[in-house]
Amino acid sequence: MKVIWEVVGGLGNQLYIYATAKRISEEKGYAIKFDPAYYSWWPKRRTFAREFELNKFNLELEIAT
Repeated sequence: MKVIWEVVGGLGNQLYIYATAKRISEEKGYAIKFDPAYYSWWPKRRTFAREFELNKFNLELEIAT
């Protein structure tokens, strides 16, 4: 089974989402992907920009397309 996790928020939230997804995938045997689409519209609606930052770390990260 594949599960897609939506990634939102700042770096702390992103790391929490990644850690939770990773733990559940290891326990249940799910394949996981991450959806960073939230960041494509965020700067247009807020006065400060958020960025997808998980890709700056050496993580097992598969992006959903």
